[in-house]
Parts: sequence; structure tokens; C-alpha cells
Amino acid sequence: MSIIDLTAKVREFKELQIFIKQMEEEAEAAKAVITAEMAARQTDTLNVDVFTVKYTAYLSSRVDTTALKKDLPDVAARYKTLWPQSPQPGLSASPPPFSLTRR
Repeated sequence: MSIIDLTAKVREFKELQIFIKQMEEEAEAAKAVITAEMAARQTDTLNVDVFTVKYTAYLSSRVDTTALKKDLPDVAARYKTLWPQSPQPGLSASPPPFSLTRR
């Protein structure tokens, strides 16, 4: 692959990342509208056209590992587990730092 082709592919990758972020933000906004309407109707299930929308709020319980390491470092060390790395590492592409200097 030539540098020109690779540059085009990296630019496409960055544009897709921006598009995905925008779509995720739009999806969250739509979800907020739907859940607000469900709250206003005081229901956790809503039938709309061919869709059945269900929303259930739940609590999650997790161990505060920072506090555990601080208060009981010996216990935290005994239960520390290393996870294997993903076979496909993440990919990121950053533009060069912005500069106002003219060449």
C-alpha cells in the first residue's frame, strides 16, 4: 500500500470515528427522550408501532479497588489477576500537533 493510499485510509478511519461518536450522541439523546416519556407515563414498558420498549433502572454493585488497595493492600495483592491482551490491539490515529508557525 502506498503512502497516499495509507494516508487516505487513516483519514477515512478518523472520519468514521467522528461519525460513530456523533451517532452515539444522537442515540443517547433519543434514548433520553424515550425514557423521559416513559417516566412521564409512569411505565417501564411502552408499545409503539411494532416495537415494545422496556426500560429498567438497576443498581450495580462493584468493589472499590482503589479503596481496597489503600486499606488492605495485602488482600488486594492476593486477588490481583492479569488478563491476557486482546489479539487485536486498539488502533488510534492522531493528527500532528497544531502549530501556527509558518515554514
